[in-house]
Amino acid sequence: MTGVEIFMTIWFIGFAYAITALFVRGKKALSIFPDPEGVKILFQDKMSGYSTKSRMTKRGGANKVLHIVVTDEELWLKSNWIFAGIGTYYDLIHKVKRANITNVEGKEKSVIVDFLNDKGENKQVVLITRKLDELFSALNN
Repeated sequence: MTGVEIFMTIWFIGFAYAITALFVRGKKALSIFPDPEGVKILFQDKMSGYSTKSRMTKRGGANKVLHIVVTDEELWLKSNWIFAGIGTYYDLIHKVKRANITNVEGKEKSVIVDFLNDKGENKQVVLITRKLDELFSALNN
């Protein structure tokens, strides 16, 4: 094998490993969400956002890949499988009972949502959307 063939082989193996890892982590992260066919959806949209958990999560938000779903009972913050594993790392994948939402505040082009997660920890996410009024209305419904 030549140096180019060795390089390409190693590169391909690394690429395959990275895609497989993203798929496995993403599928695991999304396993908490039920099939949307069986729920009443009040609002859904793709948007940007970030968690205020730390400096890193504030800087490393999601840019138009965050899928927000507001049902009659829950708020879902999720993404597609390739970004869901990364979204978990940046504290952006959540399934929140509507009763656990403690505050919803609208500011300019964003909605700030405070909530308690399943462990009782306070969390806050900032959702940036063009459909501010619709999202705000669905969350306060």
